[in-house]
Amino acid sequence: MSETTYFVVAVAVFLFRGNRFLALRRSTSKAVAPGEWEAISGKVEGGELPQEAAQRETYEESGMTVALDNRPVTAYQADYGGDPMIVLVYRGKGLDGELRLSSEHQAKAWVTEDEFAQLCSYGELVDAARQAVKLPW
Repeated sequence: MSETTYFVVAVAVFLFRGNRFLALRRSTSKAVAPGEWEAISGKVEGGELPQEAAQRETYEESGMTVALDNRPVTAYQADYGGDPMIVLVYRGKGLDGELRLSSEHQAKAWVTEDEFAQLCSYGELVDAARQAVKLPW
């Protein structure tokens, strides 16, 4: 009998403004990936749908509400502090709110896909950004 593998389920959100999207630098006090550049992201909580998590994380990490595409851009497997993780990637446009950083991040930038590729060390997330940029609105 094989062992059952449990995955952390997370979402990432590319929040667009024109042809740029929001990149965030994780706080250096974070236990996992301190100081790394990423998109809005977070774990799906128990009883929560991935789209709900994407909207919640966007608001928590940026102060903005978002109009999400209904379908994820892509999904990929990653590692979260030694635990296997599945990341569902969404994209959306900000609807309302003033951009602010949460305590989870120390810097923000509106970037192009090429600029993000220079900042972000996660190849799967960079690939997801490139896919998100190419999709028609």
